Amino acid sequence: MRKVIIFALMYWMVGASMVYSAEFSNKEYLYLKNGTAIECDKTWIASKHAVRCKKGPNEYLYSIDQVDLNRTFGGSEKSVEEKGKDKEPMFRSKSAIATRKRYLTIGGGGGGEAEEANISFEIGSAAKHILGFGLFFIFDADEVPNDTLEYPCPHGNYSSLGIRQKGPGYGFFGKAGLELIKNKDLFVFGLGGIALEEKVKLVRSNVTGWYYEQSSSTETHGLYGGGIGYFPEDKWFRLQVEYDTWRGVVGSVGFSW
Repeated sequence: MRKVIIFALMYWMVGASMVYSAEFSNKEYLYLKNGTAIECDKTWIASKHAVRCKKGPNEYLYSIDQVDLNRTFGGSEKSVEEKGKDKEPMFRSKSAIATRKRYLTIGGGGGGEAEEANISFEIGSAAKHILGFGLFFIFDADEVPNDTLEYPCPHGNYSSLGIRQKGPGYGFFGKAGLELIKNKDLFVFGLGGIALEEKVKLVRSNVTGWYYEQSSSTETHGLYGGGIGYFPEDKWFRLQVEYDTWRGVVGSVGFSW
């Protein structure tokens, strides 16, 4: 189990680094008419009514009446406003609103080829597209007695009890998708991954009645599926429902920042 936890943490660290690596690095400034200068990773005109500032994982929306367009973008205000027409749907706002992108969810379900309950953890990013990485564990899958000795029977007088699963199943998955309807915060995605199970050949000594692991191996299974998610850009919560061939139906809830 220690190896599983270490492997899972390494997987999450890799997934998180991939999620965060997509952010902008060059700094720009958004200048307000009151003299305030706001540092942004990227600025652009969202519509003829609004200007966006991307800062770290968040996006902030400013009324175009607040922004000094000449200092921010160069050129006359009229020409700059013309460039911004119809870039995005109108959003009338007098204040900045943060767009939450990164998320963390926990979920559970059952069914699929595993035929047991499961718990899943996921980290990802969702803006116009969704990219996520997760790990899961399958409950009630252990078929090996607790007092089983983890080595072969030392003699030949034993009875074979067949191939049994040892410990919980576990696995990893990744998902990618896009916004189903623009600015409606509803996403559709596909997912794929692997599930792992440790199998042992269980035997019982006819002399002592003790159980032994005569041999062991790790089985790998592929999984695939899809689902939908609700990711409101200005709210903290996240909701998802998905199905894959191994875990079955899984629902999850989480938060974003």
